[in-house]
Amino acid sequence: MIKTNLSNRTQMPYNQSLIYGFTNPDVWYDFSMGYGGNVPIARDLTGNGNHGTLNNLSSSWLPSSHGGMMNLDNTTAYNPGAGKSIVLPTLSTNSYGWYSFIIGFELGNYSLQSGASIIVGAYNYSSHDWWFGLNGNGYFCLSRNGSTIAFNSQVPQIGRRYIVRLASDHVGYNVNIADNTGVTWGQSALVGALASTAGNVGIGKYGNYVDNFLGNIKLGFFMYYSGDNAGNVYESAFYRYKLGIPYGNF
Repeated sequence: MIKTNLSNRTQMPYNQSLIYGFTNPDVWYDFSMGYGGNVPIARDLTGNGNHGTLNNLSSSWLPSSHGGMMNLDNTTAYNPGAGKSIVLPTLSTNSYGWYSFIIGFELGNYSLQSGASIIVGAYNYSSHDWWFGLNGNGYFCLSRNGSTIAFNSQVPQIGRRYIVRLASDHVGYNVNIADNTGVTWGQSALVGALASTAGNVGIGKYGNYVDNFLGNIKLGFFMYYSGDNAGNVYESAFYRYKLGIPYGNF
């Protein structure tokens, strides 16, 4: 099971927004101290109770890896019942269905045998979906309802650390990517489906769907917002420092 270092709780309270100025995400997972205790969950640090379910991750916490990371080391894309992932509970969205997230990870030796490797996404088992990950050519991409755009100005590298930020509103999306070599890239104004139609969010897999398109990452942190809020500079600056990613334009 994932153990929690209780001795640090006074220095790292659940509502870290009081210290760092974060803009109150709906979900906040940070594996600096192995949050979860003796239960298989990713502890939601916001106090909202949106704990994530850890699937096949009982011994995957890496306490000495860049301040603490969770190892979702899926080497096979299709692995029914055995995929390593985190699934979020059902979340409410704002009245417009907008959503945003910011995620920090190290890219592992992913598999494209199913045609994609999903880092984070959602699927409602029927028609609507969205996901961010690697396409069949090995580029980071964003897909929604079967329409995919690749951010192909840079080739993702195994072993490199990344922060990815997506913010959506009624116009479309802004996607920004930064890596630990100081490179930043992305794209904006990508129109697509809204969060309220796409089902539960999954990290390392296709929402709460079957264990396919499994991603391979070491997850440092994840924040999710029911709105266009993922551009907050405090999250970016704090976690850039943790993951060794130089400060940049986004």
